[in-house]
Amino acid sequence: MPRGKRTFLIGLLALATVPVVWMLARTSTEPLTPERLAAARAAWNETGPRSYVIDVDVRDAHHRVEVKDGKVVSMTTDGREAPERLHAYWTVEGMFQSLSEELSNLRRPEAAYGVSDPSQVTLRVAFDARYGYPARFLRHVEGQTRSVEWNARLAAR
Repeated sequence: MPRGKRTFLIGLLALATVPVVWMLARTSTEPLTPERLAAARAAWNETGPRSYVIDVDVRDAHHRVEVKDGKVVSMTTDGREAPERLHAYWTVEGMFQSLSEELSNLRRPEAAYGVSDPSQVTLRVAFDARYGYPARFLRHVEGQTRSVEWNARLAAR
């Protein structure tokens, strides 16, 4: 098979898999709503550990945050020490704050996402059944190629 044709077929196959992957991701999440966020935050406040290690995968980066008695004691990104200004974003509390901001951004989708209609923005989440922390988040904006997705795993310490 000629190289150009093979490259074309590989590209076509890659494009065909994007909707399938997106649909599979959607099935393991639920729409992010203020009620779901509040319930998850309440569960975390009631049962979540004050000391934990959380691993968060975002696109091509891996963040690891160690929290002891509610305070960040270390954070690495791809195995390297992360700047202190980033620490708060990837704690469970920081993730809850980010989700809250995503919901707020729906009130002004033009400024936040570059679209006029909030229905063009899909926000989906999966909260951990035991502790309530955000285990998975997806944001997709119609007509844009930049989606946001992260997956988190927590170990209590």
